[in-house]
Amino acid sequence: MQRGVSLLEQGEWGFVVENYKKFYRGNDYVTQMAALVTYNKENPDAAYGRLVRGYHYAFLGYKKPAQKQLAKAVELESRDRLAADLLVMVGGKVPTPSPTEEILPPSTTVPEIPAATARK
Repeated sequence: MQRGVSLLEQGEWGFVVENYKKFYRGNDYVTQMAALVTYNKENPDAAYGRLVRGYHYAFLGYKKPAQKQLAKAVELESRDRLAADLLVMVGGKVPTPSPTEEILPPSTTVPEIPAATARK
């Protein structure tokens, strides 16, 4: 996911999620999201699982659940720039790293999710 997102403009990051009905048949998307929830329960310290779940929640318009998952992803892997950028996009705050933590290069300006798709 990190690689794919890095090839897109930030305004295009949510294309697949926002158009999931075009890419998934029947309940395939719901089934995959349920499997991701199960994965997160079984692997609570897997930052990448939290990132993927938060990413989907963000672009489905569920800001609060996205904030929760992305904040946990950043807590588990503070160098994850994508998780941090997505957390800011959904209105969350990225904690200030300690001076001993390695910091990845800053990203470009993060766009807000359009109000029309945002849900609370």
